[in-house]
Amino acid sequence: MLAIVDYGMGNLFSVRHAFAAVGQEAEITASPERVAEADAIVIPGVGAFGVAMDVLTRTGLADTIRDRASRGAPVVGICLGMQLMMSSSAEFGSHRGLGIVAGETVSLKDIPGIDPAARVPHVGWTAVHPTRPDGWRGTPLNGLEPGCPMYFVHSYCVRPADGAVSVASSNYLGASFC
Repeated sequence: MLAIVDYGMGNLFSVRHAFAAVGQEAEITASPERVAEADAIVIPGVGAFGVAMDVLTRTGLADTIRDRASRGAPVVGICLGMQLMMSSSAEFGSHRGLGIVAGETVSLKDIPGIDPAARVPHVGWTAVHPTRPDGWRGTPLNGLEPGCPMYFVHSYCVRPADGAVSVASSNYLGASFC
């Protein structure tokens, strides 16, 4: 069972429809018990980091997601969902994250090398490149061409403590990000 975590915000139905389009059944759930039974977990995007973490913590979903991840269940984060997987975030203050991936969520404006005149949020199609010597082999991006464009709408990005965990990077006006 693939669980799409419902924490009261996010693009739940778009994510479920995307999985259905590739033949994967997925259940939208706010139940820690259902997430605990899941074979894989998706944390969708859209929303504010601090508010999302408050909901995940208050409902018991944060501990359940951490537990399933520590026991080897695949966990995929989309946009804010990926940011929530980090240890911390600087979005509107300092917040503790799920800690599944060591590192932090930071503003694009804080990425070294970004053009001081860069408009944030970054909105639009931008090329994405593999960060590993073997490309995207063995990752969800396997089969895509290096430099393929992906659509972004974000003001924050993740900065893993160990760059080796990143499978792809992009560049926005001098700011290279995971």
